[in-house]
Amino acid sequence: MRSRLRRRDQASQQKFLNEELSRSFNKIVQTPNFDYVAGMAKQKISEILQPQAKRRHVSPLQRLLDQSAKQKTWTAAVRAVVEPNLRAQFTVTSLQHNKLNILCSSAAIATRMRFSAPDLLADLKCLDEFKSVTDIQCRVSHATE
Repeated sequence: MRSRLRRRDQASQQKFLNEELSRSFNKIVQTPNFDYVAGMAKQKISEILQPQAKRRHVSPLQRLLDQSAKQKTWTAAVRAVVEPNLRAQFTVTSLQHNKLNILCSSAAIATRMRFSAPDLLADLKCLDEFKSVTDIQCRVSHATE
């Protein structure tokens, strides 16, 4: 007998919760300027990925993609002028305030990059993107493989 009452109570509680959830959802949907897919952008992916000149504003996704493309370009340019055995051991992370920031795979690679920094700076001066660079900062990646 008690188990039947518990089942009825559980069923009635579940029904009540479902009704409350439905009422709450309907209130949210009826609010002005509500997009049914809450939190989703109203732009199409093709609009988000347009070149910067064609967009009205720059989305966070596009900023990340632009930064990633810049990092790949910088890394390729620096790899072209370093010793062959160092090329796969680092990534250029940023170019800010006349400083080139490089993330190295190990402390040994970072040390070798620091020692070759004067020569590297001289080699990079011939490239337009790196003309203003006056300092190279090498850091060690703490990521484990």
